Amino acid sequence: MYRKLLVFLFSIPIYLTLVIIPAIPAALPTLGVSAFEAPDAARGQQIADVFLTDLARTNKLHLVERAQMDKAIKELALAQTGLVDAGSAARVGKLVGAQKLVVGSMVVQGTQVILTARLVDVATGRVEAGENIQGSADELFLLIHQLANRFHRRLTGEWIPSLMVDTSGPGGMKLEILQQIDPARWAHNPESPLQVVLEVNKGAGSTYKGDETLTMSFHVDIKDAGKWGQARECYVTIYDIDAQGKIYLLFPNHWVQDNKVTIGKVYKIPDDTYELGFVGDPGEERFVGIATRQPLDMVDGQKAKIQQEGVPEVNSSAHDFGTRGVVPKMKKLKPTDWGAGQVQFFREK
Repeated sequence: MYRKLLVFLFSIPIYLTLVIIPAIPAALPTLGVSAFEAPDAARGQQIADVFLTDLARTNKLHLVERAQMDKAIKELALAQTGLVDAGSAARVGKLVGAQKLVVGSMVVQGTQVILTARLVDVATGRVEAGENIQGSADELFLLIHQLANRFHRRLTGEWIPSLMVDTSGPGGMKLEILQQIDPARWAHNPESPLQVVLEVNKGAGSTYKGDETLTMSFHVDIKDAGKWGQARECYVTIYDIDAQGKIYLLFPNHWVQDNKVTIGKVYKIPDDTYELGFVGDPGEERFVGIATRQPLDMVDGQKAKIQQEGVPEVNSSAHDFGTRGVVPKMKKLKPTDWGAGQVQFFREK
């Protein structure tokens, strides 16, 4: 999100490119999702399953069941390792009654994976659209979710809602997949007496186009004074997780370096002394705020980058940031000494 950060002091206007979204078709097509071509056939099918499940969450699309796809592929004597060409995809699509078919592939390059998906028109066999996304192999399911989100937006004009996960529920592969799709799953602390409330100016779940200004406000409430005590101040650290899973330190920053806040007081980012312009890949994005009794030492380690970059990138992987960065820090604290909150929104280029 901030890789190409534009910073303008003293309220100078921001100019960004407007993205035009095509009109939503009157009748949405019946859509099939083929197993992705992958080094492991089982993983390729799993990618397709998560992709299909994501698309089904909104009931906006007519989707072909996996069993029908498998049956058609078997009848046509095609390989079960992913439909790599548009011609084969069109044959399968006709057999299952689909107007469009998603075919894709996964390429592994060291610790990175590249997911590519194409939308094939069954009647013509023509590839109508394509998307790709790259990231850490540890965040495969998050990448699938982002890719599915882009296709859902292209086909329906709407994004898929946020996947909020109840981590206290029973285990299993489905729950594990959902947890991996949530890039801020570490920001859950049911024992916390603090509630961090973050709001964006258009409202949670809104979409921001290139020419629109995004501002965020936050405050901290005490929901259990008995666990917190008499203190009416705490330290707030706010991170941005962009559509690629990259993490940026939004607050404190170059212009506001003191992150001690008064509980109950509303703060605004950016304030009247600076503005932030946002450019980058489209998709689901979120701000995550952590309130702590004492300053986080991991923020102290970013002071040099804050001075140089304003809003620095602190990690290129949400998984690494969670498991190796913020989670170890949180485990050193008492559950009653920190709380968290988040707000989700969507961005266009």
